[in-house]
Amino acid sequence: MKGTDDMEPSTQRRYDIDALRVIALALLIIYHIFVAYQPFASAIQFIQYDQLLTEYWFVAELFNIWRIPVLFLISGIAVGFILRRRTVKEVLADRMMRLVPPLVFGSLVFCPAYVALQAVYLGKAPTFEPTPGHLWFVWNLVTYAILLRPLILYLKRRPDNFMVRVLRATFPFGLLIVLPLPLMLETVLSEPWEFAFFPVRFWYGLLCYAVGFLLVSVGDKFWSSLTQVCHIALPLALLLYLGRLGYLDWEALQANHWITAFESGMWMLAFLGYGALFLNRPTKVFGYLNKAVFPIYVIHMVVQQGVALVIFPWGLAPSVTFFLHVAFSLALCCLLYEFVIRRARWLYPVMGLKAAKAAIAEASPSKKLSRLGRGLTLFVLSPLVVVAQLGFLLAIAAGHFVGEMNPNSDPSDSLWSAAKNNDVRNLAKFLEKEKAPLDQLEPSIKLSALHLAALNGSTEAVEALIEAGAEVNLRTEDQSTALSHAALMGHSEVVALLLKGQAEVNPVNVYQSTPLDNTYAPWEIVLHVSGLLKLKVQREKWEKGRVEARKLLLQKGGKHRRELP
Repeated sequence: MKGTDDMEPSTQRRYDIDALRVIALALLIIYHIFVAYQPFASAIQFIQYDQLLTEYWFVAELFNIWRIPVLFLISGIAVGFILRRRTVKEVLADRMMRLVPPLVFGSLVFCPAYVALQAVYLGKAPTFEPTPGHLWFVWNLVTYAILLRPLILYLKRRPDNFMVRVLRATFPFGLLIVLPLPLMLETVLSEPWEFAFFPVRFWYGLLCYAVGFLLVSVGDKFWSSLTQVCHIALPLALLLYLGRLGYLDWEALQANHWITAFESGMWMLAFLGYGALFLNRPTKVFGYLNKAVFPIYVIHMVVQQGVALVIFPWGLAPSVTFFLHVAFSLALCCLLYEFVIRRARWLYPVMGLKAAKAAIAEASPSKKLSRLGRGLTLFVLSPLVVVAQLGFLLAIAAGHFVGEMNPNSDPSDSLWSAAKNNDVRNLAKFLEKEKAPLDQLEPSIKLSALHLAALNGSTEAVEALIEAGAEVNLRTEDQSTALSHAALMGHSEVVALLLKGQAEVNPVNVYQSTPLDNTYAPWEIVLHVSGLLKLKVQREKWEKGRVEARKLLLQKGGKHRRELP
């Protein structure tokens, strides 16, 4: 019967999942190269090109909210497939052996290498800085596999459980709610933490991983449902994307966490659905790339930075340079995989590759060494990786709690801290003193009182400093002004005050960005700045504020860097 067929999970390989994993990681590699042409690249240790492509950032914003979550979703689906022919213990051991060695090796070799290459480009002495870097999501996958073991065991032992039966009853159109609903609840419950803030991103990814595993447990009805709802999900995702970027004048679509989460879910359903429609067949290309894409992802940041060192001095147009950057980086990565990684079996463990059985048999003299490596990975490195991440999450949570309990823990003991805290009473005391260092830069962070007030949105302090004669066009070491800072952080009221105070409308900083360019900066750089300076920032307020700041700048003749002579 049809109903029985739908209930039985198919054991046939899903070639579309292999293909979509390749496409998702390839898009992520191209995205990273594109970041090198954005004003925040240097701040996150990418080699940044002098000529930017900020006008095309809207393309990156289309992918930003689902490019990583979809990898977690696909990973959960893949684990569900593997579990049909293997035990839970075998699956977890396989995950640890495939993920932990590349994570540890990459954090000690490849990630420090690309940071060192940036230092070389900037003319600085390279240093060794172990970091997971672009492999952070692999770290998450290791932790997810351990944390979700109870769920995996339950679904393995009770494949036709109550949850699965309910899901089948609601499909196909229930899928439009089943995927985004837990993501929406997560963003609501995580307030006031931000959508892209690490703890939120961690739990968001965990839900995607768990939902992926649960959905594939539904059986063939899940896949048939995907091919139906994708036609609804795609237009919904496009509508919400246009609203999020302000192309549609509908405030409800902008700066709302749970709507952003719903949009993220729609993009993932569309991605999976059209993949099921068009990619579920074996091809030699995807068969080869399915094995190659993860090792290529592991090495791509070093290759990307190395290519930048060579081609950036050529000084070509940014669009041409970007095209060459992508072409050379992908070509070199593929060559390294084919002629080095694929042929050097000793690299397989640290590249996430699984050796063929024949190769394992040939390597029988080193079985003791292999068992030692397996034991080290499963019983030492894997627990350390999980404990380290959970400890990191707890530390962030503790710091956040302390910050919420003591919002004014930074005392107003100087002109700079009073300006930052919007403490007008103490600010007035400092201003009354003779020869107050009104435009002096704070020694450690090299910012003036007006810069700090603008960054933190301290409107009353900005007004008081301007009235006291602060230089509104004073530049920092990176040639940013208070207007540049206020625009970046979405403080539209501060932007209005500075423009009224005769601030220069189009100053260009060393990142080749004007204040108008800064209103298009991604949330990630805002989080980076707020973290460095301990600023309070909320995404919804920032989204609305930067739209208003953009309007104010345009009214005063604000321009993008590319529009200036």
